[in-house]
Amino acid sequence: MSDTGKIKQTSETEPNGHFRLHSSPKSAAPDETLYGLQTQRLTTSISTTTTALIWEQAERLAQTNVIATFTSYPTTSPYLMHDLDDIHTVRALQSLPLPITIFDLEGRFRFCNEAFSALFNQNPSYLHYKRLNSFSTEAYENLCRAYREFAKGSELIEHEHRMRNRYYSAMVKAIRSPDNEHVEGALITLTDITALKRKEQVLINKNQQLIAQLKQDALTGMVSRLGFEEIIERYRQNDSSSHICFLMINIDHFRRYNHVMGYEQGDKIMLDLTHLLSDELSEIEHHLVRFNAEEIVVVLPYLSQWSSLTIAERIRQQFFEQGYRFENHNSVLSLSIGLFCLQKHNMNISNSQIVQNLQRTVHNAKQRGRNCCELYAPI
Repeated sequence: MSDTGKIKQTSETEPNGHFRLHSSPKSAAPDETLYGLQTQRLTTSISTTTTALIWEQAERLAQTNVIATFTSYPTTSPYLMHDLDDIHTVRALQSLPLPITIFDLEGRFRFCNEAFSALFNQNPSYLHYKRLNSFSTEAYENLCRAYREFAKGSELIEHEHRMRNRYYSAMVKAIRSPDNEHVEGALITLTDITALKRKEQVLINKNQQLIAQLKQDALTGMVSRLGFEEIIERYRQNDSSSHICFLMINIDHFRRYNHVMGYEQGDKIMLDLTHLLSDELSEIEHHLVRFNAEEIVVVLPYLSQWSSLTIAERIRQQFFEQGYRFENHNSVLSLSIGLFCLQKHNMNISNSQIVQNLQRTVHNAKQRGRNCCELYAPI
């Protein structure tokens, strides 16, 4: 290219360590005033920096069927454009259908194509040399984070950005000085991923619904075993929780009852027990957990050990008085209840240890003859 329209460049290092360019045009040819460029010319480093990214984005676009081919430029190497003048690089950027922009270190627009300026409902020349933070604080903060990463040696940063109810994947590429010593700016390309984000949100919602279903027992509506640990951790993190007591309620001979009377009748027994527990505990804070086919765990926060034991005994007695008989009225259903409490001195034991302590206490109650309540006693 002739000297006409070239720019004399000087540089200085700012107090914050940033490398800042100063351009003073000798004379700018009118036909080279292109969109937001005006009389400013891109530095020679922009050509070498943007070329690879142009091809990278072109390949991404081709893979997503946004454009079928990219035949306007040589296809043998992404670096064949290095010898082209800056004005040709700019024209290449303008021809791409995806939004592209270039910022200096102070966050000012130094170039943007029409696809990018359309996101702000502006034309490219209006945005030229204006600061990004006057349009989007979030985008400006993302740009600042990218510059900090560039200072650590990174070359390409990718993040998601939302603008005007649409989602974009932003690829931020460092523009370095010809000697590769200093960062002079950043080139950003945006890819619209709104459709993908919406599909992702649909999957997230479905997963959340599935998890909620898995954490709820279908028959009784209680929390399932999957949600048990969440309940425990919620109270562990509460400083006012000096006591958390657990009742593990096991229906004696329930498997045999199901075998003799049928599972449908067994489901009725489980629902009756659920209603009994809800009525008995209606005036205190509690959580019911369907632990397995024949066991329910009751979580009683803030209650003392002896208050919890009193409640357990009342539940056991009321259930037994219902008289659920089977095997020619020779057998009757009853409850074996194990009680274990977390207090300040043992609040940090593992959840698995809590379960083991409850199961051992229930086992001790059955060893005593069933139809009784057993208080946990350390070995």
